[in-house]
Amino acid sequence: MIIEKENIVIRSANVDDAIQLNKWWNNGKVMEHAGFPKGLGQSLEETTDEIRNWEGKLSQICIIKIDGKVVGEVQWTMK
Repeated sequence: MIIEKENIVIRSANVDDAIQLNKWWNNGKVMEHAGFPKGLGQSLEETTDEIRNWEGKLSQICIIKIDGKVVGEVQWTMK
C-alpha cells in the first residue's frame, strides 16, 4: 500500500524498515504514549518477524515519510 499527497508518503512497512522500527519501539520516550514507558524490549529478530506476519494482510504497519525522511509509523487492524 502506498498513499502519496504532496510531500507526504505513507507506505506499507517491509523488513528493510525493521532496524528503524526496532529503535523506535524500544525507545521509552517514543512509546510512552502507547503505554510502554520503557519501550517494548523487542529484539531486531522479533521486530522483523512482526513485520513479516503483517505482510499481505488487510491490517498494516506503515512507514510515514515527509520530504523523503522517515518520521514515524502507523498501524491499524481491520477485523
